[in-house]
Amino acid sequence: MSNQNIVRTFIAAGAITEFAVVSINSDSKVVVTTAGTDVAAVGVAQRACSTGDAVEVVVFGLTRVICAASNINAFEATPRLAAAAAGTVAVAGAGDYPNMFVQANINQTAATSGDQLTVLWSPASAVL
Repeated sequence: MSNQNIVRTFIAAGAITEFAVVSINSDSKVVVTTAGTDVAAVGVAQRACSTGDAVEVVVFGLTRVICAASNINAFEATPRLAAAAAGTVAVAGAGDYPNMFVQANINQTAATSGDQLTVLWSPASAVL
């Protein structure tokens, strides 16, 4: 099966960590997303980079992300995720843009702070 992800290359406006959710800034560069309410979240960086570096970003498709907190305990009950502090992800709440859907598997049915998990990134068009 071929990879069906859509990946774009952007210039980093600051340091970005691997698998961080990123947003477009006013200069059309990417920065680390800091909240689920950020309408400019565009995707997930696929590697760490420094200011001015080119970075590949999954703008649609499967990607790994980093869990913000231990509140992603039951994927079947809370499959919709949104950006959180420092480019991490958390369960989407009221006012958040739910950009991601958890892709659980038999080996991972929950996540805690700092864990990597696989999600389907799909741009959100409305807030919760």
